[in-house]
Amino acid sequence: MGGRFQDATLSLLGGIAGSVVGVAIFKLLIDQRLYGLVLPGAFLGLGVYALSRTRSTTRGVVAGVLALLLGIVVEWKFFPWVNTPGFVDFLRKIPDLQPITLVMIALGSGFAFWWGRDARLIPRSRPGPGASRGESQP
Repeated sequence: MGGRFQDATLSLLGGIAGSVVGVAIFKLLIDQRLYGLVLPGAFLGLGVYALSRTRSTTRGVVAGVLALLLGIVVEWKFFPWVNTPGFVDFLRKIPDLQPITLVMIALGSGFAFWWGRDARLIPRSRPGPGASRGESQP
């Protein structure tokens, strides 16, 4: 049980760190008149990916949902509409956002899901020839 809790804690810390980095880079891009709303969610997923030790689809789903929420909050924080004084009013107007904004939020969430579930192209460790039969490794 301790291993699962430790892995979840590390994943959460990685997600928080990744979110902070993603939002900071997003802010730097905005200052240069560039738009990269995909970054906060994607970096959240990279942070989870960097510190997770096991593969977990559940963790990927959680990371994807959190990235979706992060993308919405970042858009609201950096680009509030004049007639939208609060976050709840902003949520009601999400369908009115520009299509590219919605695509970037969705892409950030997709990257967070992908990396959050630990979709490695190369496994972290490769078992030896006898590992599949339960033989111990030297």
